[in-house]
Amino acid sequence: PFAHLTLRLRLAGPWLAFAALDGKISRIATYPGSLLAEEQPFGMAGGPSLTVAGGLLRDTRRPEITPRTGLFAELSGRWCFPLPGGAGAFGGPLLSLRGYRAVGPRVVLAGRLLAEALAGEIPFYELVHWGGLVPVAGFGGAETLRGLAFGRWRAPGKALANLEARVDLLSHGVFGRPLRWQLVPYLDAGAVFGGEPSPGAATPDFPLHPAGGLGIRAIYEEAFVGRVDTGFGLDPVRELDGSVTQEPTLGIYVVFDHMY
Repeated sequence: PFAHLTLRLRLAGPWLAFAALDGKISRIATYPGSLLAEEQPFGMAGGPSLTVAGGLLRDTRRPEITPRTGLFAELSGRWCFPLPGGAGAFGGPLLSLRGYRAVGPRVVLAGRLLAEALAGEIPFYELVHWGGLVPVAGFGGAETLRGLAFGRWRAPGKALANLEARVDLLSHGVFGRPLRWQLVPYLDAGAVFGGEPSPGAATPDFPLHPAGGLGIRAIYEEAFVGRVDTGFGLDPVRELDGSVTQEPTLGIYVVFDHMY
């Protein structure tokens, strides 16, 4: 279970400040013979945690939900306080930049840069999660690197870049309201850094993890966005002889809202 409470305060013009409070309870389950059971990384006990976060925002998106122009920038930080029976204390800063630019009447280029660096006693399952105004789950998966496995790489530092071309295909009415369809080719790339690589983590042999694919968006009345993304990536697998084999991967995601 996870709960997230955010308060936002408009300062002046496009500038805002926010404060957030997160509560979470984690439970770790393993099966005999698994790498997780063998390695026993820090945080195996799971337990409750309480995180406070805050930062500054600059928001010039127009419109907010399906932007055609503007910028959304965030500089924030979070700190997790361990509760009795939980893991250790940790935290760090986060930087997020999202930009949108219309290229003609039917195409919008959308990009995102996201980076976070953590320090402290970080439980292994938190190494792949992000803080910020709206916490993002995973390094890999539907919200970060589509086509790459959720949590395949982990480290105290992580960064990613996303680029989409949102192309309007057609629009029509449904129950008297406008429905717009988009085709969205995209590219994603990310890296983890800092600390000692754990089993399955990034090594100097493959520090950058690219992925790409194609998505479909259904935008109803400019307020509801449904998306289906198909992503392809490469999973570097180290063989017993020390060589690295690039295994192709596939991910199909059916979710709501633009990824950013």
